[in-house]
Amino acid sequence: MIKKVISLMIAAAVGFSSLNIADKILSAKVNELYYPAFGDSLDVHKIQGIILQKTAIEQSNSIPLYGSSELTNIENPYHPLHFLSENRGIQVNLIGRGYCQSLIQIMDYGALGDTLNGKKVALILSPQWFSKTGLAIDNFNMNFSEQQYLAFMLNDKISPSLKHYVAQRVGRMIERRADTTEVKVFNYLYNRDTLASRFVFGIMEPFYRLKLQLLSLKDKVTAYQILSKRTKIKAHIVTAEQSSKSTDWDAAKKAAEKMGMERANNNEFYMDNKYYDRFVRDKVSGLQGHLKDQSFLNSPEYQDFAKLLELCREQGIKPLFISIPVNGRWYDYSGFDKSNREQYYENIRQMVSSYGFSLADFSGHEYDRYFLQDGMHVGWKGWIYVNEALSSYFSQ
Repeated sequence: MIKKVISLMIAAAVGFSSLNIADKILSAKVNELYYPAFGDSLDVHKIQGIILQKTAIEQSNSIPLYGSSELTNIENPYHPLHFLSENRGIQVNLIGRGYCQSLIQIMDYGALGDTLNGKKVALILSPQWFSKTGLAIDNFNMNFSEQQYLAFMLNDKISPSLKHYVAQRVGRMIERRADTTEVKVFNYLYNRDTLASRFVFGIMEPFYRLKLQLLSLKDKVTAYQILSKRTKIKAHIVTAEQSSKSTDWDAAKKAAEKMGMERANNNEFYMDNKYYDRFVRDKVSGLQGHLKDQSFLNSPEYQDFAKLLELCREQGIKPLFISIPVNGRWYDYSGFDKSNREQYYENIRQMVSSYGFSLADFSGHEYDRYFLQDGMHVGWKGWIYVNEALSSYFSQ
């Protein structure tokens, strides 16, 4: 019996050692293959994994820009992917897609561990996150990452109060999913404040740490495969002469406005012509007043956002929050109360200010033509303002 126990212990030790060796080898391979211009990619694996984000931050050759659906508008020539690279020699690392809201960001940042400590990041905030229902269950699940969740929950430097909050929120979100049994058990044990649950959790914790290590290996294998199949593209590097010149932001705004005039001139809301023709024109009369019962003031997103702010302070992260407005003309037409919107912007200002973080507040641009390209997404002129804020913040 003793010999069997010793054999099992030796086998386990060898197994863990092998996993650690494989993990280090794969990390080195990913670091070797990674190139700054991969930041242009919106690959879902980068969004839901860890190693590609971690490597980019550690190499310090790009700026991490987090957000949601606005990041996917890469056809716009004033998108940071294009403008900052070509005019400022700055490579952005785009991380996000639709519905990557505060709860997703919390797990993502916390999963990166010490990587973000003392580092600057930028996050674009959308008013639509703060709807009455907040982040919908289906939209959460399309972005949920078991790896990021376990890395967050097993990060010893994150406070128990934050972990309890996230475990409770995630538990409600995945309740109907059949493929998250292990996470559900983790949540149940973690949130139960009984002697028995703490005892069982202590027994199960090594299993979850092993599971995280296996997910980490899978993450790195996938990242290695993705990078191996891509041809390295050098990030746009400006010449010394170009870099010594400051960007004429006023001229850039005028150029962006000119493009907006050419592409948004068939409707009174200054929406992109193609967008308006495809999604609005045929039903515009029926959409008048359709948002009259909506609000940005009573939303579960506020508590999620408050916890994100708390995490950033706790982990020494230096965020720049970018507050994007809605299209004032369209929202007025849709019946969404203006004072409600203004109070939302004020709420964001107060929350960010209370933690001492930086805020690029563009709420005053609701009626600024071409700042947005539809009802809520950043447009030609708006991206110039965002680029200016990013350039200023990350050059400080």
